[in-house]
Amino acid sequence: MSLKSKLSRRQLLNTLAVAGVGAVGAPLLAACQPKVVEVEKVVKETVVVETEKEVEVEKVVKETVVVEKTSDAAEIRFLTRVGPLGLFMKEYSNIYQEKSGGAIKVVIEEGNWEDVSTKLMTGAVAGTLADVFWQPYFFMPYHAANDVMFEMDEFAASGTVDMSVWYPWAIDLEKLDGKLYGLPMGVMTGYNTIIYNTNILEQAGVPEPSGDMSWSDLREVAKGIKENTGVWGMDIGHWYWGTETIIRGFGGHLFEPFGDVSLFLDEPVQEALKMIYEVGNVDKTMPTAAAMEGDRAKMFASGKLAMMVNCAADLVCGMADAIGGRFGYNYATIPTADYGILGTQQQADSLHIFSQSKYPQEAFGLCAEIAGIDASKWACLTTGMTPGACPAAWEDPEVAAKYPWYGVEGVWFKTNVPEPPPMPGNLRHTEMASAYEAEWTPIKNGERPYDQENLEAINAVFQEILSKPRP
Repeated sequence: MSLKSKLSRRQLLNTLAVAGVGAVGAPLLAACQPKVVEVEKVVKETVVVETEKEVEVEKVVKETVVVEKTSDAAEIRFLTRVGPLGLFMKEYSNIYQEKSGGAIKVVIEEGNWEDVSTKLMTGAVAGTLADVFWQPYFFMPYHAANDVMFEMDEFAASGTVDMSVWYPWAIDLEKLDGKLYGLPMGVMTGYNTIIYNTNILEQAGVPEPSGDMSWSDLREVAKGIKENTGVWGMDIGHWYWGTETIIRGFGGHLFEPFGDVSLFLDEPVQEALKMIYEVGNVDKTMPTAAAMEGDRAKMFASGKLAMMVNCAADLVCGMADAIGGRFGYNYATIPTADYGILGTQQQADSLHIFSQSKYPQEAFGLCAEIAGIDASKWACLTTGMTPGACPAAWEDPEVAAKYPWYGVEGVWFKTNVPEPPPMPGNLRHTEMASAYEAEWTPIKNGERPYDQENLEAINAVFQEILSKPRP
């Protein structure tokens, strides 16, 4: 083989090596939205210098070539829920990031349920709020009215996301004045689930609770528990949003959904509230504030409370770990025999885009990923949270097998639509919640007389709040 032949082969290998890098790199760069630029590039060229004796030298030349350069990824900051309840947000953020092929980077931040509303408004005013954030429904209308969230209607209509995967009523819940501001991430039927300690009920010799019971029947069960075991019988009726579910079971409302008139003195409302008052102060089967040890969930998990009413998510998620196999437990709905009504209310945690986000389109895709069917099922099966706002997740056999009570609620959702939420027409939820806690809770705890004068004073406070303009 001649020297020229060897040189030609070396040139060929060098050429293939350069071409190979370009061929492999191209799709990766394309996924990261590359742009073409001109640069100065130094290359080596092998030549043969013909003299009396053949020698090989290398000549360095400069040439202008076109190369691909990767642009910066779109960085989306995501305010997730702290702890185990935010695991699915983080998991599916990674999945969304991977699907983008490097075009999108998701930066995780965390926030507590207790301070999320303050954190959102503070961040919005300062312009530092994360691109995507979650929040309970209670705060959504207020923040939408104050331009904290990006309107999603254009994205929803684009066809890039199948909007039919969510309950239609849950999508409607993310709207204010006809505009879409969020995607529903989790829903529930209301605060109408009872979790009960089967060991204590068996020891007390009382029947297990059932939705077919009346409230009088359930009160007798609680009395039997307290008398025969010394354990607190049940816990019901906290803050206005949760108590509203019970009131609806009596055929009333604290106020009409998105209304501006207090109905606190109406007969159905007072019948429900009197029953709650008597459970704690007449029957003495519910621990009032002075007798509460930590909180009701801890008391139930430690076997000091036999029955507890709340939403299914709060009673299922993490409960098995908290109980640790110390006793058996089961679920039922609150009594409906009195009026044949199961009080329900629309409720959803949801995902939103900050109105000042630089990447609203990418942020909408992240919202859809986190609120989608796969993430909904994963969240439920991994942490015990409700299986999202997707019918397919609620009706999934694997979900029902692991969490039978979610299977029961999934059947309910299939044939029923929860009633509209108890949101003041002026969106002043926080003021109503604070007033309810300050005015009614002392009466419920027996710290203030349950008399007409106090009731009328409470009604006046509620009416004053409901009559205010939208903030």
